[in-house]
Amino acid sequence: MQIHIGQGFPVAPVTFFPVWTHSGGRRRFTTSLDQLRIAEMPEAQAPYLLVENPGKRNVFVAEGQLFEGGFQDRMALRSSIIPARSVGEIAVACVEVGRWGGEAREHTMEIRRASEFVRAGWGAGGQAEVWDRISRTDAVGSATTSYAEVRRDIARQWAFDRSMMTLPPWPPLLPGQSGVLIGVGGYPMRLEIFSDPATLREHYTALGESIWVDLHDAPMEVTPGRRARRMVRRIEPLLAEQDDHPDPWSITGADSRYDVGRLKHGGLPVHIRASDRSHPVIRAGG
Repeated sequence: MQIHIGQGFPVAPVTFFPVWTHSGGRRRFTTSLDQLRIAEMPEAQAPYLLVENPGKRNVFVAEGQLFEGGFQDRMALRSSIIPARSVGEIAVACVEVGRWGGEAREHTMEIRRASEFVRAGWGAGGQAEVWDRISRTDAVGSATTSYAEVRRDIARQWAFDRSMMTLPPWPPLLPGQSGVLIGVGGYPMRLEIFSDPATLREHYTALGESIWVDLHDAPMEVTPGRRARRMVRRIEPLLAEQDDHPDPWSITGADSRYDVGRLKHGGLPVHIRASDRSHPVIRAGG
């Protein structure tokens, strides 16, 4: 895959770089989650949720997607395509430390994703590390240490600051743009690429909000373009190694500096997410 990086656009400590790739053609899925039913398994268990897609179209679910309700709030551990007219399970991590149980078995959802700091906790130490990172993110103190609740509060503040013009808007998407590389505090942190511009557009707000959660005291430094291009050069060989991987969702090993996940469907890449494990925000949350 050839990845092309455009000129960076700084917004506070964040620098957005537009990304283009060769299109995989017309997509064979929808990003609308309305037709999915997410519920506890018949015998409820924290690491899995039941997913049913009775609709006529495949549905894309991104890694880090939040599911609220049920016995506890969860996040998806991998990107996946939920086939039309199917019933299966989805691997998740708990993002609500202080609750298990209740009457509701189904989950509500919209396109809302966990931050890079919380998402990366799973690879850094599993469920215990995710809980620890949520506790460090929950500065106000929610009743059950629910990351979804914390995330919502921060998103509301983000929207308020935007409406009061104390924050500049995220840069507009450019024609044909299907991805974005995000630098924080002067260094590239995360690369996200989708199969087509429409999918990026539908996830762009959730992606921006998830980055905002992680900023904290990040240095107000612009990320230079040379560092963004260097990150891409180092990631491209890792993506090439995944070409023949039999699993639709493949990730790099923990010994790599870069955490790279790629979802394929119909032999074509649908979603690529790459992050620098050594970035200060990912290691310490800002």
